[in-house]
Amino acid sequence: MAGISEDEAFYKIAQAGEFIRKFENDKQFIGLLKMMIENGLTEQTPASATWAALKGLLSMIGIQINKPSEPIGDIRELNTSDINWRREHWECSDPYHYYRDGVKHCAECGKCRKSKGDGHQCRCGECHTEHSGKNCPNCGR
Repeated sequence: MAGISEDEAFYKIAQAGEFIRKFENDKQFIGLLKMMIENGLTEQTPASATWAALKGLLSMIGIQINKPSEPIGDIRELNTSDINWRREHWECSDPYHYYRDGVKHCAECGKCRKSKGDGHQCRCGECHTEHSGKNCPNCGR
């Protein structure tokens, strides 16, 4: 791992703190960002128009988002509830993990690099029963 100078590390830590303060102090701004993100992930609003507005807002607080060189799949297939479920249940808590680097997750327990029914020890998201089959023997999920 390449080293970082103490001055640069201190600067980056201070910048991280500044971003946190900006988010904490402006609930209306955060609400606007969330609304734009939710609208942009639907088919009702053109994503390019939403992104243009969102990009301007994010640049005001110093955030830049770059697309990976080789996207995988169609991110539009995720709705807000899918994204939230992945955040809560996936082992890595990253709802876009698959779209960024192709890593699969078990649809039942959210473990990285696992598939439902592949024989790994799985924990049901509904009743928390441990099992290794395709469906939970307790609730059938």
